Amino acid sequence: AGVAAGSVVVPTAAFGVAGSVFVFGTGSMQEDLIAGFIATVVAATLMYPVDTMKTRVQVGKKPINAKGLRGLYKGMGFSLARKCPEKAAYIAIGRMIRSMVLAGRNLEGLTLREMAYNWMMAAAIGTTMALSLIKVPLELLNKNIQTGEVGGAREAVRRLLGSPGTFPLLSLSWLAIMLRDVPKG
Repeated sequence: AGVAAGSVVVPTAAFGVAGSVFVFGTGSMQEDLIAGFIATVVAATLMYPVDTMKTRVQVGKKPINAKGLRGLYKGMGFSLARKCPEKAAYIAIGRMIRSMVLAGRNLEGLTLREMAYNWMMAAAIGTTMALSLIKVPLELLNKNIQTGEVGGAREAVRRLLGSPGTFPLLSLSWLAIMLRDVPKG
């Protein structure tokens, strides 16, 4: 099954490569959510220690502290709480937006690359903006825990919510994250 574009059929329930454009989506919103969630758990578990070391070095601290490997995973709960729903929804919402973009267009004369570009841009911008409402506060909490600025999750939440500068901090962080994430989609 697919959407016809001239003599080319764009897969709507496929996973593969179309020319040099990556086409994602399994065809089911539930399957996309589960696949995105599982992939994110695996990737985050493997890469979180590297991210923690990078964050510590950026603020002038030793990459590995006295807590060793266990200390490198401190704050991973916030990271998973932020990344898993975000990436799962990104895959699922991206597929939904792709379908909406392709369904609302006259596809005659468009190349597969042009169609893929249209839905990828719409999906990237739409999902990044929607999910940033959850992502930004959790990313701030996560960075405070990774750098050791706070003792744990509860202290990080109290510090963020109790600070008079929370709204400006969230606003600037949202802008920085949008500038970072929208272009990379």
